[in-house]
Amino acid sequence: EIHQILMNLCVNARDAMADGGRLEIRVRNCELTKDELKRHPDASIGKYILFAVQDDGEGMTPEVQKRIFDPFFTTKEVGKGSGLGLASLLGIVKNYHGFVTIYSKLGEGTCVRVYLPSSSANDEPLLGSTAEQHPSVSAETKELIMIVDDEPSICATIGTFLRNQHYRVLTAENGLSALTILRERQGEVKLVVTDMVMPEMNGIEFLRELQKDFPEVRTIGTSGLMDRGELIKEGLRDVDAFLEKPYLSDELLTEIRRLLPPA
Repeated sequence: EIHQILMNLCVNARDAMADGGRLEIRVRNCELTKDELKRHPDASIGKYILFAVQDDGEGMTPEVQKRIFDPFFTTKEVGKGSGLGLASLLGIVKNYHGFVTIYSKLGEGTCVRVYLPSSSANDEPLLGSTAEQHPSVSAETKELIMIVDDEPSICATIGTFLRNQHYRVLTAENGLSALTILRERQGEVKLVVTDMVMPEMNGIEFLRELQKDFPEVRTIGTSGLMDRGELIKEGLRDVDAFLEKPYLSDELLTEIRRLLPPA
């Protein structure tokens, strides 16, 4: 996972320096005090390992910086970036109760700093820590959601985002696999987020079978190639929500909370 984080940051830095430049990777120990928490609201007091990736490339505007962790958001040309790299990075870091800061200025470059809680050999494993050790993490787990998409990176990124919101998540690469899982987990899955264009069984066919066999499951369709009007033409008027790719993580979360309100 550290390798994945560094690769994502270094590839972005390389792409930001089309005419060449300097890339620096630095690692050090640091400790956050109570006063420093004002600058890092996502952090907790304690020791961290900080690694920073810095370039002297084209930099980013404040508007771009606000959106860079959103799934599917990218400033790269079509075919040169999915927009999932930084979203995936943030998911990994949050799983370890860490946080990320970014400094960037147009024309002057970018520095991304990743903070991960430090541990000694005698400490509890970070991912095995309890809610009592990390009070900011809720012990409450929410409904089971299934993500159906033939792009593994999308399943992984959206899955990580939803787990950080304390939902339980299953993934499937196409409609056939999803139906098999739904039958095995009878009655457990409360909501399905599915792509429309997939091999073996596409989203239209999958939703048709889903509505027939599991009418109680709420559904969110997603696609960058068709809109809700096309779904209606196919007779799938009962799709509960539709998001056009690329969508923001907050848009997905808003629809999920609308369809699965707290008991």
